[in-house]
Amino acid sequence: MFLPALLLSGAFALAPAQGEAKAKPESKAKPESKAKPESEAKPESKAKPESKAKPDPAPDAPPASLMRPFDAVVVPTSGPVVRESCEAVRTPVTDPKALSCTRWRVEWSHKGKVWAAIEADSFAALTQKKARHLAFARQYARAFDKAEDPRYEDVSPIICDECDPSVAQGRWGEGQTFSGLESARALDDARTRLAEFETLFYETHAPAVAEVARLATERKTASNAKRYAKQLELASADLVSWQAQLHQAELLRSASKVEKVVKAMKARGAALDKGLVALGKQVATTVAKAHAGVYAQEGANPAATPTLEVDFDGRRVTATYRLGEASSVWFEGTVGLDGSLRGRSLMAPPGGKLTCKEHSEACGYEYIPSMIRFSVRPEPRKEVLELWFQRDKWVAATPFSRD
Repeated sequence: MFLPALLLSGAFALAPAQGEAKAKPESKAKPESKAKPESEAKPESKAKPESKAKPDPAPDAPPASLMRPFDAVVVPTSGPVVRESCEAVRTPVTDPKALSCTRWRVEWSHKGKVWAAIEADSFAALTQKKARHLAFARQYARAFDKAEDPRYEDVSPIICDECDPSVAQGRWGEGQTFSGLESARALDDARTRLAEFETLFYETHAPAVAEVARLATERKTASNAKRYAKQLELASADLVSWQAQLHQAELLRSASKVEKVVKAMKARGAALDKGLVALGKQVATTVAKAHAGVYAQEGANPAATPTLEVDFDGRRVTATYRLGEASSVWFEGTVGLDGSLRGRSLMAPPGGKLTCKEHSEACGYEYIPSMIRFSVRPEPRKEVLELWFQRDKWVAATPFSRD
């Protein structure tokens, strides 16, 4: 038996139970206000009214910023700019755009010693990375009610590094005593690893800092949350400390100092992952106890009611549409530390042009961001499951529920 996959059309998505998959007619769509994301929602008076026979109002759509990464920050004024020669001579400049730099850098000193730095290939990238780093440090301090780290108070001007280390490398042949070639290769590899670590930190770990702080106040999750929080704090400081250490290793042509940084990155990355897994498992277990199970499609034929079965495996969650013996996975995602269920769904493309009936990418279906959320409807009490999808705006499938 072929089970049509989920289609997206008009104000909501719905999979018909039999026959070829077709979009639900616009005349049966839910109110337009349900599909509008928070940032685009029109006034309630302009929304299409729901039939009076349906008493339940449409829920608010998820906010448009739901999937936004941590680094959506405002870049502040960059401050003074200097250019630095190979002899560490710094000269103030007024127009950064006119400079030709090997790298751009900013440094922080504590008790007279440089302890941290950020480097980038361009002036714009450096100011963005600096703003992002300080934003996380500020948010961490606020979330955990701590004083801001005083080590960030003594900051250097923005530095245009005009010294090209590759010029000096021509002085040595391969294998020559005291050669800087080995350390140069190790340094390139370490900087690549550091960039990957930085991306992972800000995309996977940093966005959860406020939730980690909240979970640290809950009795059941406090222990794991505090351990993970400490790893977040240390990793943030490590990112800029490692950059300063790599710069020092470059000056000394020291492959061993580079290797020390690489080893530290591996250890911190493993500790972060371990902390996230332990805390995430606790949250997912609680969510699964409350919401795992089978939900029936509302308004369906009682003799052949489609269901949506929600299964949890650790933090991983899937929702499978079932009708008789046929089934189709409508959602796959993870449980966030905030208890939300976010992931993706395999949907028909806009216009619904498919090459075959199988629910697969090979037939023309495409993955788009989606989420599941739950609510409780009183009198008679029902737990309602809403499956939402995001294209240019958020839209929802016909709800499922259980007693």
